[in-house]
Amino acid sequence: MAGNFGKIAVTIGLDIFILILVYIFLIYGDKKDTEETEWLTNTKFAHRGLYSDDGMIPENSLEAFKKAIENNYGIELDVSFTKDKKTVVFHDDNLLRMTGLNKKISDCTLEELQSLYLNDTDYKIPTFNEVLELVDGKVPLIIEIKSNRDRDGLCNSVKKELNDYNGRFCIESFDPLIMSRIKKNMPDVIRGQLSMKFTKDNKAPKSLKIALEYLLLNFKSRPHFIAYNWIDSDNLSLRVLRKLGIMTVAWTVNSEKALEVSNERFDTIIFEHCEPLK
Repeated sequence: MAGNFGKIAVTIGLDIFILILVYIFLIYGDKKDTEETEWLTNTKFAHRGLYSDDGMIPENSLEAFKKAIENNYGIELDVSFTKDKKTVVFHDDNLLRMTGLNKKISDCTLEELQSLYLNDTDYKIPTFNEVLELVDGKVPLIIEIKSNRDRDGLCNSVKKELNDYNGRFCIESFDPLIMSRIKKNMPDVIRGQLSMKFTKDNKAPKSLKIALEYLLLNFKSRPHFIAYNWIDSDNLSLRVLRKLGIMTVAWTVNSEKALEVSNERFDTIIFEHCEPLK
């Protein structure tokens, strides 16, 4: 009887060991030499530029990016795709919050977008190229690629825009399929997987939300860093990857408490409406 229990224990132990190995395989990222990544970990990034609380300097506007440059902060920005396959810098899928027009950005041409104003100011939605020309390597960039039905077209367009850009940048996305394309087409670029604890408001299937939350699709792109909501920093997979030496970036840090937690648990931060120590 004792022998049978021993065999069962060994079998269970082996199964657990295999499950752990599979888990590590799924979530593990990739590492670059410190010399290649220290610019990222040594920079604090202004979320959508250094925009103002009152909206008079709108998020993802050229003026917000100018303010970030003036204060020597890195810039985090969002790249979306228009109906006519142009890359623009805008966060939301829908234009309503920032322009008052209830229409998806992917259903608009660039010409249509250029007739709109951000938050009733004089600022318009910039093209990705306009932002690159403005920044011109003065500060580092974290470029978030928004998910789009035409992933190949969007990723190829971003690559083309960046071909002649000489500044420091990395690329991140919530979409692992976007990041797998970046890995394939831009293998030398530092890449990051965005994630968070997804709420019930998110309409994605529960199984997909769990896979994304626990970074179980990392095997598709082997990200060099994980950008995670600082509030959810107790996530198991995030903690395991940190122990394994994968870089971590906190978003969006917007209070003294958030700064305190993020400085302790992450390698660098994406911030808004607060003044981080440089």
